[in-house]
Amino acid sequence: VAIIICTKDNPGLLKKCVASIEEKTCYADYELLIVDNDSRTNPARQILDEMSRRHRVVRIQNAEEGFSFSRLNNLAALL
Repeated sequence: VAIIICTKDNPGLLKKCVASIEEKTCYADYELLIVDNDSRTNPARQILDEMSRRHRVVRIQNAEEGFSFSRLNNLAALL
């Protein structure tokens, strides 16, 4: 099972989301795919670097296209 988490410049929410999955799931065969939508703040980049040690982190830069939640999920599903 792949769990896709889209994020941008909200390290607190990302940390809470990942911790909840790690602590509460009983199913061991899953992959977290964290899709970063061009985060720019240092705290966000630091947490993404930390997360990349345990999970897949994909960084997508789409400044000219703007935000599209469905696009991010579709791109992640192709990986």
